[in-house]
Amino acid sequence: MSVSQPQTPESLKAEILKLVREYYATAFGSSPFIPGETPIPYAGRVFDDDELACLVEAGLDFWLTSGRFADRFEHDFARFCGIRYAMLVNSGSSANLAALSCLTSPKLGERQLRPGDEVITVPFTFEATVAAIKATGATVRFVDIDARSLTMDADAMDSQITDRTRAVIPVHLFGQPADLKPILDVARQHRLIVIEDACQAHGATYHGQPV
Repeated sequence: MSVSQPQTPESLKAEILKLVREYYATAFGSSPFIPGETPIPYAGRVFDDDELACLVEAGLDFWLTSGRFADRFEHDFARFCGIRYAMLVNSGSSANLAALSCLTSPKLGERQLRPGDEVITVPFTFEATVAAIKATGATVRFVDIDARSLTMDADAMDSQITDRTRAVIPVHLFGQPADLKPILDVARQHRLIVIEDACQAHGATYHGQPV
């Protein structure tokens, strides 16, 4: 008669994660796309079995805040974007707020964003872009969008700059990058800080560079 070896936490975890992947295949497995019949939601959750397994593994470790998965994501995402650092936050709304809050630092001197200063952005975006500006006490100044790309029109931006304008937030929308070169040219001319809102366009590139 054979005697089974007692299971260890590691072996139990491996078994659970194997079942999680099987569960994903059964519950969320892909179905064929049928043109004209399969609905295409404008937004929704996009994940695979790796992400579901990581979620469960973090729960098994009872690590409910930023930990090794967050550290790995920050490192990999920074490398993906071709930048030195990335900071993970809980949402795109918080990312916008963190970026705008940085502009309120006294270290920026005369370029510091103060209550009553203006930040230029577009009205065709998620409300979080505007909410982040207003949370700093700054005034939102809207400019029109390009009819083809649905992103910021650089000419419209140029005409709206005043002596209170401190920053501009072009929004990369629905995976479509804003035309950054003319926007950056105008921003440099007026010494404006540019924050790219790329919440809806991660992975998109502009002239070969990630947004």
